[in-house]
Amino acid sequence: METIRHNSEDFVVQEHPRPGGWSCRHLVSADGSHHFLEYLISVGPFKIDAIRIHKLSSGEIEGHRSGALHLGELARQLAEKDERPVKPERAGHAADAISIDNPSKGRS
Repeated sequence: METIRHNSEDFVVQEHPRPGGWSCRHLVSADGSHHFLEYLISVGPFKIDAIRIHKLSSGEIEGHRSGALHLGELARQLAEKDERPVKPERAGHAADAISIDNPSKGRS
């Protein structure tokens, strides 16, 4: 048993057999009411591994139990999504910048 934190809430969990196909862990709360998928993503210029925890929805849990959803594949998809670079919100919006020559330029 171990404790994990997800969305500012602590859960006592235990590991279930690891899904094949991707490096991840299937964790289930002590009372069995919450299922989590723990996986790693590479972040930053030095590609340091960071842990991500995804709380499985009821549909994902049912899909896993029925064999329709492979947790290793889900972890791979989540990791690829989480590792995608994100553009800064205001990147490329020169019109939002204030001009040194004309301070009113760029202001609404």
